[in-house]
Amino acid sequence: MKFLMAPPNLVELEARITDAIGHLDSRESLSLLDRLAGEAPDYYRAHMEMEHTIPSPSGVMRCLKQQYLKATGVEEETEIPAAWWKRAAMGTLLEPFWFAVLRMAGLDLELWNNSIACGPHMRGYPDAAIGAGGLLELKDKTGFAFKRILEAGDLHVGEERDYYQTQSYLHGTGRDWTLYVASPADPGMLQSQLRNYKAYGPTYELPLVYMEIVYPNEAAIAIVMGRAATLTGCLERKEVPPCEFAWQSPLKRDGRKSWPRGYCPFPSYCGGE
Repeated sequence: MKFLMAPPNLVELEARITDAIGHLDSRESLSLLDRLAGEAPDYYRAHMEMEHTIPSPSGVMRCLKQQYLKATGVEEETEIPAAWWKRAAMGTLLEPFWFAVLRMAGLDLELWNNSIACGPHMRGYPDAAIGAGGLLELKDKTGFAFKRILEAGDLHVGEERDYYQTQSYLHGTGRDWTLYVASPADPGMLQSQLRNYKAYGPTYELPLVYMEIVYPNEAAIAIVMGRAATLTGCLERKEVPPCEFAWQSPLKRDGRKSWPRGYCPFPSYCGGE
C-alpha cells in the first residue's frame, strides 16, 4: 500500500513518548508547553463552539432511537453522573498536553480547527493532522475501557464506536491512516487493580498508552454512512426508529446496569417501536 506519508513505527513512537514525558522539565519542553498554554484559551473556545450534528461521527453507532430522540429535543430522563462530565472535561483539557508530548516525540502535528463533511449527513472534527497523510485521534478512557482495548489488541473489537469514528474522519478527509492514542484516566489505580489478577501478576507494568494505526475500511465506512442516512431519513419523515437494544434487559443478573441499554438516557422510550 502506497501512502503520501508512512505511519510511524509504534514501538519507536512509544519509546519516544516515554522519553518526552520523562523530560517535561527540560528547557525545550517548558518552552513548548508555555506556547501551548498561551494558545489554550483559543483552542478551548473553538472546541466549545464546534458544530455538533446528529448523526455525528462519535455517536452514529449509538442506538438509532436514542439519537432520534436527542435530535428532536426530547428531554433526557436520567441525570448524567458528575464523574462523567468531569472525565469528558479532563479529556479536552489534556489534549494540549498530548499535543506537546507527541510533538516532542517527533510527530508533525497541526491542530484541526474546522469541521469536515463526513459523507452527506454528518460533520466532524478530527483532533489533528499528522504530516501530509495522517490523522490523530486522542482518547481519555476509563480504566475499564482501557483494559478492554488492551486485552482486545484491536480497536474494532475493543472500542467499536471509536473505530467507526476514525473511519468517518478518514472518509471525510481522504487521508491514508489515523494514529489512535488512548490513555487511562488513572493509570496508577488501574495498574494496581490489574496486578491483583492472576493473568497479570504482581509485577505487571501498565502501558502508558494504547496506540494503533487505523486504515480506511470500505465496509466499515459503508456501515457508518448507511446508519447516518437511515437516521437522517427518519428525522426528515418524522418517523421514530425502533430501539436497537429492545432485546436487552436494563439490568444484569447481579443487579448492575447492562451496557448499553442500562445507560439509556430515555428509559421510558426504550424497548418499543
